[in-house]
Parts: sequence; C-alpha cells; structure tokens
Amino acid sequence: MGTPAQIATSAAALALCTVAAGSAVLSESKPAELAVTAWPAPSGFTTVAQRKTRGGDFNGDGYRDIAGKIEGDGVFVIYSGPHGPDPERRQFLTPNTLPGPPKKPVDFGTETASADFDHDDYDDLVVTSHSDSGDSPITLVIFYGGEHGLTDRTVSLKVGSTAPKNARVFNLVIGDFGDNGKLDIAVEIESTAVVSFRNVVDRPVHPEINLFRPNTPSVSGYPVIGDFTGDGYSDLVVTWSPGPTGGSRAELQLGTAQGLSTTKTVLADGWIEVDSAVAADVNGDGKDDLITPESWDSATPPRTPIAISVVLGTDHGLGPRHSFLSPCTQEIREIAVGCDFEPGKLAVMPGSPQGIDHARAVVFEQNTPGMPGRHAGGPDWFGHTVTIGDLNADGMADIAIMAHPNTGDRGRLFIFPGSATGPSLQASAMITGGQLGLPHTACLSLGGSLLR
Repeated sequence: MGTPAQIATSAAALALCTVAAGSAVLSESKPAELAVTAWPAPSGFTTVAQRKTRGGDFNGDGYRDIAGKIEGDGVFVIYSGPHGPDPERRQFLTPNTLPGPPKKPVDFGTETASADFDHDDYDDLVVTSHSDSGDSPITLVIFYGGEHGLTDRTVSLKVGSTAPKNARVFNLVIGDFGDNGKLDIAVEIESTAVVSFRNVVDRPVHPEINLFRPNTPSVSGYPVIGDFTGDGYSDLVVTWSPGPTGGSRAELQLGTAQGLSTTKTVLADGWIEVDSAVAADVNGDGKDDLITPESWDSATPPRTPIAISVVLGTDHGLGPRHSFLSPCTQEIREIAVGCDFEPGKLAVMPGSPQGIDHARAVVFEQNTPGMPGRHAGGPDWFGHTVTIGDLNADGMADIAIMAHPNTGDRGRLFIFPGSATGPSLQASAMITGGQLGLPHTACLSLGGSLLR
C-alpha cells in the first residue's frame, strides 16, 4: 500500500528554491488553460471520457481534493471535506519526496493529472518532472493514493531521449483508448511530440512517440482526450501547428478495441488556437464536444479571442463547427473562462443543446463586493488557472481559481461553491500561500497550474 508521502503543516520540505530562474515562470504568450464542464454537473465530471478516469480523491473519502504547482519546484495538495478544501490538511511533494538520494532542483509539477490506475479505490496523482541530467530529461511520476492520502509508493514513466533538455511539458491528459480498464496517458513535449503511455497500472511502461515534424523547432501540438462518439472508448484530438508559415490543424483519432485507430481525421485547418482546446459534453447528449478559442484580435501578446468554437460530438466523430462570441476578452471555460489578460475577471458560460448559452453568461470581477481578497492588491492573473470539480460532495460543480502573488501573500486560491444556478459568490472562500505555510521568500508561491 505504501506509507503517506511527506505530510507537512509547513513548507519546510520545499527547500528546492534554487531552481533556475524562469524554469517555472508562466509564459505570457501562452493562453490560459481551459476548464470545462456542464453546469451544474453531478460529481463535477468534466468529460464523458473522464467519468471513468478523472480522479482527485486521493484518500478515498468521497471528496475531490485540490493539487497544484508551487512556483519554486513543488506540488501542494489540499484535502477536501464537507466544507470544501481544508488548508490545515495539506501535503507537499518535491523531487526529494521520491526514493533515493537528494535531488538537484528540477521543474517539478508543471502539469498534474489524476486517476485510479491500480483500481484500489484511491485516486493517484501524475506529476511531470524535468531534469537536465539522466537518460530522460522528462519523467512522469505517479504517486499512488491510500487511506491517508498520497503515499511514497511511486512509478516513474520515462519519456526517453526524444525530449530535448530544454523542452517544456504541456497538457497532461488521461483516457482509456481501448476501453479495457487500463488507463492511458498522453502529454505534449514542446516542439517535439505527443507522447503516450498505454495500459498504465502499477509499473513502468514504454512510451509511444508521435513526432510532429523532425528538425522543425517551431512546431507545437496539444493533446485533448474525450469520448466524442459516446461509444465508451476515449478518443484523441491533437491540435498542432506545423510552423510559422503553416496554419494550425486539429486531427482526430478514434479509440477502438485495439486502441487508437491509425486513421487521422482532419477537423480544422487554420482557425483553431493550438494551445487552448478542451473537451466537454456541453449539450448533454452523452458525447464529448471540442471547445477552443477560434480567433484572436491581435497577432502579439496579449492575444484575445473574439470567438469560441464548439465542435459537437456525433456517433461517427466530431461534426461541424459552431461559433459563439466570447463574453470575456480572454478564453473560454464553459462554464468558466479565466480572463487572464484582462486581469481580475472570470466568465461562467452555461452549456446548451446548441453548444454554449451565451445569453446566460456571467462575469465575476475580482473587485466585486463580496469577493474574498478584493482589497488584497492589483491584477494578479486571477483566473489564469481554473479547475472545476465537486469539492464538497454535494453534487454540484465547484470552481477553484489560482491567482499569482502581488502583495506578499505568496499567492491565492479562490473557491466558488456550486449551486443550482452556478457558482456562488456569497459562499466563496480564499486560501493563501501563507495559510499553507509557504515562507516569505521570493521563489515559493502559489500561482502555477491546478489539477483539472
């Protein structure tokens, strides 16, 4: 079963602050993440495919827990209960949590994902780890859950030498391409490939490499997993750009009993935003849909999408594209769009049979009366990272938002409980890096990615 991994009431374990400057800093040219779900959603499920795979309950108590990146090389975990996330019940993971001698600073936890890989009813956490040494610059580390939370039982999945030493990792996703009960992982290696690990349970497996275009450093791609046909098999969409002179594309591979089909169907050519696609069943028909910002009003950062595309799932794959105006001048989240280049805003966009119910969209502003922390300082990337899940097990989808530090508070995490009409501002709460025990230091703060 494994023993609990390093549990802390302070962040003394996060002594890896000597990580190279900029290695874990948000890129202002990269669009914010999309977090999408139907509203309200039973158990906070994000996609049809994730109803089998989405985890986050590391101690098996029925409450979805929160995990996220600590800028300065670590991952925090906050365990939830009937009143939502409890900052007194927290855990920190660092490279030195892993077995073996002390590790040099690496970029640890930039991306996280969760599922119950070994079917023991405790969800597990996958964490990306980047190092400039060894035979695999990028490794995915699985921390297995247990009765008391994440344990010291781990498995490392090595990407291998395919990944350049300076490559970053984006969009770690989990599915079941063969619908065989053994889960699959996909992740983008910047400018190189989408790497898949098939049939992951409790031991290492070899990676499957899908190169974009060899020797073309400007190429990029982004994996999205969903069950777009509703047949029980997870499907894979890879959005990618062939370089500065070529348009963006999206390609779909359907899941089958043998795994992913070798047939790739081109869904988009030129209009899709490569780094900001998500899957969710926005019209409630039991099939996942593909959602992405469609177009931008500027060629240089900060880029602002002026439309949102929804490609509805069908019995045979993905259907025609439908466009919707964005109520927010950044990106979408059905549901919850973080307006990170117009700091201090979050848009909630309900789904509809046609895709998105634009008329019922609601925008929260950080300085709205009743908003926790509204006097805590100026713009801080409020809404850059958003996750949706049922954190208090009341059957409603709750929103968690990360905001960067700007007043010495070491970052902030905002919680908006769900209700029959959407997220509740009146019952919202804020957790600061100080409450989690992060010391006053320039290189330790909340503000990175959140477990989706």
